[in-house]
Amino acid sequence: MQATGTAGSSQATSESRSQSLRRTVEQFDEKDKFEFMLLDSSGVVLATSSGTMNKNLLSEGRDFYQAVTGSTGSGMVTFRTADGEHVMAVTSLVPYAAGNVTAMRLVTSLTLVDRQWYSTLMVSFGVAAVVLGFAVFSGLFFIRTIVRPLGQVEATANRIAHGDLTTRLPDAPYDDEIGRLCKAINQMAEDLTKTERIEKRVTSPTVSHELRTPLTSI
Repeated sequence: MQATGTAGSSQATSESRSQSLRRTVEQFDEKDKFEFMLLDSSGVVLATSSGTMNKNLLSEGRDFYQAVTGSTGSGMVTFRTADGEHVMAVTSLVPYAAGNVTAMRLVTSLTLVDRQWYSTLMVSFGVAAVVLGFAVFSGLFFIRTIVRPLGQVEATANRIAHGDLTTRLPDAPYDDEIGRLCKAINQMAEDLTKTERIEKRVTSPTVSHELRTPLTSI
């Protein structure tokens, strides 16, 4: 008699827990964000927070199978519904006897998460594009203001060294080291040109005659 009474009490407790879980599902406040389900030992849905069975939210029992066979007693899967909506289902085994209720499942849409991820990805691409554009602009600016003028300075210096004293560097747009170097090269070319003119005058026949005539009279 005592064993029968204990068994009856356990059965009553189990059914009471089952009813309590069903009321929790019915009174679930986050219905606009989640679908709350109760599953039996076969993974069949016993109750839902919406009151109707939405077959699009079924995950083919993969999350339930993970919960039953795994060591943690829970399972999670993501999948797309027939309408293409991205959803996530999480199932957890009930840790106590609750009638025919074996597990609880929460299903939620990942649409907002996907949108946030897409927005973050677009922002990341935008930032990367800005950084890349800045790097390209900096490289072009470096080439235009330093590398190219230095190449012109080298070419002009080589022409001057080979006797072309008429070549000149264009005026530098900035008064920096490159600009001062260009001015120095041009000034050097001017000085060499003046020196060459003086040498030509000194060595010309007219100047030589004028220099010899006073010496002859003496």
